Amino acid sequence: MVRIRLNSTAVCVENRKGGVDVTYRRSGQTERVHSRHCILACYNNMIPYLCSELGKEQVQALEYPEKVPLAIVNVALRHWRPIASSGLGSFYAPGRLLCTMGMDFPVSIGDYAFTRSPDEPAILQGWHAPATYNPGRPIDERYRAGRTALYQTPFATFETETKQQLDLAWGPHGLDAERDIAAITVNRWPHGYAYEYMDLWDDPSWSRGAGPHVVARQQINRISIANSDSESYAYVNGAIDAAYRAVREQTT
Repeated sequence: MVRIRLNSTAVCVENRKGGVDVTYRRSGQTERVHSRHCILACYNNMIPYLCSELGKEQVQALEYPEKVPLAIVNVALRHWRPIASSGLGSFYAPGRLLCTMGMDFPVSIGDYAFTRSPDEPAILQGWHAPATYNPGRPIDERYRAGRTALYQTPFATFETETKQQLDLAWGPHGLDAERDIAAITVNRWPHGYAYEYMDLWDDPSWSRGAGPHVVARQQINRISIANSDSESYAYVNGAIDAAYRAVREQTT
């Protein structure tokens, strides 16, 4: 049996009486559930605030990484004839709001089929990486500054810049952003990707198998730690690897 408690925010996780007590808030009420095991598959920076049993070294390791802020802008085009005419499916624009923009992956699932003709509607996907360009500052500071900037950037700025960049890229081939765009969505991820080590700022010997994240994810009795943060790898296979490891810790 699986019981899912929606809209329930954990506030305290403790090893107790041969299991784990999880205290959470739901609908304005504080509630508690007891289980034999617990996996914290949450944003790892929050774990020191949830679990008081951690040692100082593990807390420092959990606090080391800084989430990477980003935004993904999806643009629905009524057709993509100008893109087909140009022969270029995407572009890079260092220094502009959208560092890259282009045709989305050609994925077909079930009854849904990707666009096959330039006369059909299509989705473009653009990426905005708001970390400030300041080589003199540590990367974690730049990520935090970028997160603040992302919160403060209004939709109108994304809309205007997206249209300008599309007109610059494919306007010479007949694209008119005002006429050809059916819709724009902006998906902001202020706490987006898990931090991955970089030789410019981190110890070159650190990798998915070595570094602060290995100390950070140490098992605490019947509590294990997962999430892509615990793998220092931002993608879904990292999260799956973390889940597999955490479950094995608690069942072997």
